[in-house]
Parts: sequence; structure tokens; C-alpha cells
Amino acid sequence: QGTRYEFQQAPVYAEKNWGGAFPERWFWIQANAFEAVADLTVTAAGGLRQVLGRSETVGIVGLHFQNRFIALNSLKDSMRWRVDSWGSWYVVVQNHQYKIHLKGIAESHPATVRVPTLTGLQFQCWDTTHGCLEVEVWERSRHSDSLLIKAKTSLAGLEVGGDGWETPWQWSRKI
Repeated sequence: QGTRYEFQQAPVYAEKNWGGAFPERWFWIQANAFEAVADLTVTAAGGLRQVLGRSETVGIVGLHFQNRFIALNSLKDSMRWRVDSWGSWYVVVQNHQYKIHLKGIAESHPATVRVPTLTGLQFQCWDTTHGCLEVEVWERSRHSDSLLIKAKTSLAGLEVGGDGWETPWQWSRKI
């Protein structure tokens, strides 16, 4: 929007100016400090975005552990979520090989964050870096599923943003 910000000797977080491509509504989950699983990193996000003039809901869950990377997304895998306006995130995604459950809880009040919008930076994001996150990863087979990872942390990044957070957001897509 033509405004330039200059900082000296200050920690800064820079965000790309997404303009019209920035999601209208989103949630985000990130954690990499788990109590029992030292090498686990989890990132998940869901968003309502505009693509070629059409509204589209998409989501992704990515996990890295034991030199493995698992990435499941709503465009090719079954996925569902229920995210409250603040305080509760529940995501399940699965394909023929894996099933992942994420349950996030934020007990403290959120920090309010400015995010890019078509009219410039606006306070439309609420997040914490002290959320509780429980993760379960199941390896699937024709005969039975086996629990691969069960971990939790109280240092998860949990976020909601954009328009429409007056009510919980439920979404599902079965493939």
C-alpha cells in the first residue's frame, strides 16, 4: 500500500504482501518441541482462498520425524477439521498409508496480529505460541492400523485469521 517501514536493531518478522491471494479465512498449527519425540515437527493449515475468481477451501498437514516426511493434503486425501473461533483445533487427515489426528487447545487469550489485506495491514489474526497440541500418527494397512507416533507439547503455535471467526469452522472432504 505504498508505506515503507524501517527498523534498526529490532527483531522483525516479515510477511509477503499477498494482496488478493491471501486467504480470506485460515487456521494454522505448528510445533517442533515435543515431550517424548525429540525429532518431530508438525505444520498444518487450512484456508479459504480465491483461485481464478472461485472460492476454494484447502488444507495440508506435514510431519517430519525419523528422517521421514509425511505430507497429506485436502486436494488428494480425505480431510476434516473443526476449528473454534478461539481455543480449539481438531484436524484429521488420511490416505491409504497414514492417518493423522491433531488436537490443539489454547487456554490463554490470543495475541492479536496484523495481517495483509486488500486495504493494508489489519488486526485479523489471533495466535499463541503456548498452545497444547496432541499428535497421533497411524500407519495404515489392509489388516489393521498401528500407532506410529503419539506425542504432545505445550509450545505449539496455534492461529486463526481472516473473516468469519464469529462461529466455528467445520469442513470435510472425503476422497
